[in-house]
Amino acid sequence: MQIPTVALFKARTKNPRFGQRSRGPNIRKVDAALDAWWTALRTPDRRRRIEALAGIVSSCSKWLKLKQKSADQSLTAIRRSEIRRLGQAALIELGRLGEDATQIAFDRRKLNALGGGDSPRTVRGQGVALSGNYRYERELYLRSGKKHTPSATLLHTALARRNYDPGTMDEYKVFQQIKKRGFDQLSRSDFLLFEKLAKEKDLAHEVVFLNKNARLDYWVVPDQDGLLIYQRSHKRVTSEESQGLAYTWVMDTYGNLFTTAGERLETQFNHSSFNAGKNVICGGTLKAVGGKLTYIDNSSGHYKPSMDDMARALWLLAADGADLSECAVSAVTIVGTQVTTVKCKLENGTLERVE
Repeated sequence: MQIPTVALFKARTKNPRFGQRSRGPNIRKVDAALDAWWTALRTPDRRRRIEALAGIVSSCSKWLKLKQKSADQSLTAIRRSEIRRLGQAALIELGRLGEDATQIAFDRRKLNALGGGDSPRTVRGQGVALSGNYRYERELYLRSGKKHTPSATLLHTALARRNYDPGTMDEYKVFQQIKKRGFDQLSRSDFLLFEKLAKEKDLAHEVVFLNKNARLDYWVVPDQDGLLIYQRSHKRVTSEESQGLAYTWVMDTYGNLFTTAGERLETQFNHSSFNAGKNVICGGTLKAVGGKLTYIDNSSGHYKPSMDDMARALWLLAADGADLSECAVSAVTIVGTQVTTVKCKLENGTLERVE
């Protein structure tokens, strides 16, 4: 698969009725990224070539994402196919230049999910968003320039503690005002006040949000035997010694599974941590023995995914080749402080309750 010239790409993606006059601002960004590659190719600068290829992949992903909800008319379908092919060709060139194989594999799956037509991994819908006031984690993360965000979990815990003392009397009064409203009624400004108080007293208040590269350390895929392994390290998820422990997991909207299984984390790490507060297909806890999935549920207070959300995640895992033959499944419903758990089994892509 070769990267086409700018002229050839434009010819393949032009509107048959209006030619190049109908090229909108979004596809022109893809044109510009492709032009930058052919310019970089005329120089011996390896880093410049890598940056140009990364630009092609990024512009292709953005175009495909913008067109997710577009009607699949003939022109849109043609462009979707050509742009996905262009992004894949750029990833092949990045591999030849020795770039991170895990990063390339991740971007390849993302392109397939965004532009894969009837592929099982094709993105359909927006996934599950952070529930209730947990949404402020994402909002304040973006507001900070993607640098940090206060932890909703730590704030929730602080509000429940009788002896939590933020410091001076004035600070104590402010905190009591927040506490009086209760977690479910807090505003964005309340979260900012909590962050300010905790910072001044050097108290834990932040949640870890992973960037793309750090996220890939937790990316899990099935190997040829259906056992879960970390894509980057190729280590199996957990081991026999960890059998009794349940670990946090989420699946992003492209069908990629992330888990802390086997990791001892000292920082505040929640379901929102993996995908930096963005939407997911599902999340919960899991157990594995030597890479074989033995238990999974949807117990995430941050996202509160449904049984259907978990069924979708399990179906995608099975489509990837994961061995679910010995996996016990539980559907968890969280309403306030009430947690209900029901045993289930996956049948034809849906979860059925086990009596």
